Amino acid sequence: MEYKFFIPKKHFGLLCELKGLVDKGVAVHYFSGNHDFNLGTFFQEQIGIICHSKQPIIMNLQEKRVCLLHGDAWIPSDGLYRIVKTVLVNPLANWAFKLLHPDLGMKLA
Repeated sequence: MEYKFFIPKKHFGLLCELKGLVDKGVAVHYFSGNHDFNLGTFFQEQIGIICHSKQPIIMNLQEKRVCLLHGDAWIPSDGLYRIVKTVLVNPLANWAFKLLHPDLGMKLA
């Protein structure tokens, strides 16, 4: 969940390190998945991380062709999770969640 004015302090150091890598020219990729229902634009706009959501990425790494993906909801038998996710990605649900104070929202998440 991304709030406009809140960054969890326990993750601040990691975010700074990632920003440092991006500033040095390292391409940092983030594959969102089962805990990233409202990622927002912070990673891309403020840190420079390349974010991927639903589709796998095919690329060459060390002279090998690889398929990179999170794997979230790729198992057909994951029906209950798919229903829950539909609710959690709903814009109205996300709007209501952001009404919570970030300290409470992050605990609940």
